[in-house]
Amino acid sequence: MPETGGDLETAVMGEKTSWPDQANMGAAKQRFAINIGSNVVYLLLTSIFGLWFTPYSLGPLGAAASGFVPLSPSVTAYMSVLTTALNSSVGRFLTIDLVKRDWPAANRTFSTSIVSALLLFAALLPVVVGLAIVAPYVFDVPTGLEADVRWLFLLVGLSFLVAVVGSCVSVPAFSY
Repeated sequence: MPETGGDLETAVMGEKTSWPDQANMGAAKQRFAINIGSNVVYLLLTSIFGLWFTPYSLGPLGAAASGFVPLSPSVTAYMSVLTTALNSSVGRFLTIDLVKRDWPAANRTFSTSIVSALLLFAALLPVVVGLAIVAPYVFDVPTGLEADVRWLFLLVGLSFLVAVVGSCVSVPAFSY
């Protein structure tokens, strides 16, 4: 790597590039405003949906059964630690390869991420199925809801595993 400035940009890109100049600053400010605005709208819609959905789910499901709806994604959130580590490392190395315009290395990195995600899928599938089977014994499930709770945990877990594999395809969009 060239030792010109010693900063991260030079180390990664191999040459010094400039940040957006004054002419492009207006477009950057506009994108920033749109980004902030869309995040505020997302927060408001999520809050409104949460306030609307809670009484809706309590009505037909009942208090005992509706407690499993937020519980099942929180259990899969523990598995997301592995996927976050995978996506972070892939994003880093893929970004470096793309910025260097090293297409063969970028292809290897991307292919490795897909294979790693499929291996993670295969490793976590027995955990998801096992958790779905033992969920009525681990959690206090009301009588008559055992099969429904099993299906809930199984489908939420499978949805998570599909998202693990799908997240590998979204990493390149944010890498360059």
